[in-house]
Amino acid sequence: MTPGLMAREVDCALPEAFGAFEMASGAHIAEGAKAPLCTFEVQNGNHVFICAGATLTRCTLHVSGKGGLIIIGPEARLKNVVLMVSGRDSAVVVGARTSWESGRGFSSKQSRLLAIGQDCMFSHSVTLRTNDAHGIFDLATQDHINPPEDVVVHAHVWLGSGVRVSKGAEVGASTIVGQASVATGKLDPRCVYAGIPARKLRENVTWSRTTAWDDIPVAFRS
Repeated sequence: MTPGLMAREVDCALPEAFGAFEMASGAHIAEGAKAPLCTFEVQNGNHVFICAGATLTRCTLHVSGKGGLIIIGPEARLKNVVLMVSGRDSAVVVGARTSWESGRGFSSKQSRLLAIGQDCMFSHSVTLRTNDAHGIFDLATQDHINPPEDVVVHAHVWLGSGVRVSKGAEVGASTIVGQASVATGKLDPRCVYAGIPARKLRENVTWSRTTAWDDIPVAFRS
């Protein structure tokens, strides 16, 4: 993900918001951001950026390897979330105003990206990962057949309790994924999905954090 794309998704002028990326490794928390009871484990050569207005509560952010990056956008709200980045040049990006009640996000191996757009709503025990953690091999050729792949969740996506988003998945904007579903492959925007694997149940929808149409951000009403 380029710095320009990162800036658009998190609504934060990166890297200008924190100065040059050549700044010292570690966790960089902007003025106005809060991180009570959080743990930051950031090895040399890696960065965590928490943008202004973001609130993280009882979260753990771990970055190892080289060139790893976690960005939490402005006014994002995360509780009891573990984010882990490992390998080389991998990243997790959480967009502005996204909320996440609990769960885990993993971006590992070389140059992998876990990108979550702005204004998403994730319920409890939601897990997203760019790899399977263990290798699967073809017996005849010895080829590794389950390599890591990026995960992209576009803006204004609602993931229900217990949803799993597998490596290589792309969830379209304004889509809703029902509780305990497993998202794989490409999920179209403005649709309802559920099941294992998640299947399309309805098209041409959007959603509100309340029961009122007027509480839907204007950008996601069509």
